[in-house]
Amino acid sequence: MQTPTIIATATFYEDTSSIGSLCAIECSEERFLLVKVNWGAEEDFERSRDGEVELSWVVKGEALARLKKICNNAKTPNDVIQYLHERFASFERQADDKLIEWLEKKSIPYYYDVHY
Repeated sequence: MQTPTIIATATFYEDTSSIGSLCAIECSEERFLLVKVNWGAEEDFERSRDGEVELSWVVKGEALARLKKICNNAKTPNDVIQYLHERFASFERQADDKLIEWLEKKSIPYYYDVHY
């Protein structure tokens, strides 16, 4: 029997209007994910037929182990999420930018992807 994957999440912000964005972080034993979804704006419809654009930054493997270490030696996915949310939530709509800058400053490599 396979052990279920534990996933911890936190949201930095989420709009409820027809034009807006969401920014959240997610962590499991296999990966850390920063995701930002934009929807409804003119530029979103220029990039995507349905007006929704998802951007994601993924940290995996050895980079995830390094990330856990600099997050106060986090032992669980929840520890990582708690540390990063406490550190970056005060930046509100700039939380994603500040988190990416911090990853780069700490030399934590990530994969970037855009889904239209």
